[in-house]
Amino acid sequence: MSDTFVNLGLYLSYILIVVGTLAAVVFPILYLIKDPKSAKATFIGLAAVFGVLLISYLFADGTVLPSYANYGTTEASSKFVSTGLIAFYILAFISMAAVIYSEISKAIK
Repeated sequence: MSDTFVNLGLYLSYILIVVGTLAAVVFPILYLIKDPKSAKATFIGLAAVFGVLLISYLFADGTVLPSYANYGTTEASSKFVSTGLIAFYILAFISMAAVIYSEISKAIK
């Protein structure tokens, strides 16, 4: 009897995950279609993020250290990890600069 409840709970969880995923994808698309002006700002933001990822990928190094080769690390996976780290550093720097600028501009006004 307890297996039945566990299976029912798992199936219900799967259904809710699918419904939530569809809602998270469909509703923003419908909103962007309804309000094209906000779509412009959204696409500018997405382009900026993709630009940071492109710059990060171009600067990423795919070197595999001998100690990492034992774990099956390839040059491609090493380059993607390096890309993620560089993108994180760039975005963290931008966010810290924005916070500092915001606080300084508030203090001056």
